Amino acid sequence: MDFSTKPVSERGGMQPQTESLGTQRKGFFRSLFDLSFTSFVTASVVKFIYMISLIFVVLYVLSTVGWLSFLSYAFIAGISESEAIGVVVGVLLFLVLLPILLLIAVTYVRVLLEIVIVLFRISENTTELVRQGRAASANPPAKPSFEKVVRDTDQPANRSADRPTEG
Repeated sequence: MDFSTKPVSERGGMQPQTESLGTQRKGFFRSLFDLSFTSFVTASVVKFIYMISLIFVVLYVLSTVGWLSFLSYAFIAGISESEAIGVVVGVLLFLVLLPILLLIAVTYVRVLLEIVIVLFRISENTTELVRQGRAASANPPAKPSFEKVVRDTDQPANRSADRPTEG
């Protein structure tokens, strides 16, 4: 896409500002350092971002649930006479909270990345539609001719023309 600040007259009038999707594809490092932002990097690295995000989410949820379990263990063990009750409560809290928070966090990361991909696909599809529209406006189709082909049989002149002539 052309995000230049030049007026249309300096760019060549009806010259398309977009390229087809096939010509926009560049290498990763070339796209990464493309200062005009004509190609996007995000779509090509989203799998890597998702895997890294999953690792961080798992580590974060494990540490958070472990910390909450330890706090509950310490609180229960401090107010009760038995340390075993604190251990049971801490382990149960860990086993209940871990899958729930893990599911919520992974779903959140997945939805955010899907929204990003959808936005980039909308951009690519819009670019392609603009390119096709400009190509179609540059080469308009021939105007169809609409001739009346229907024969009017209610008029007497046509009936006499259909009858064989005598004589």
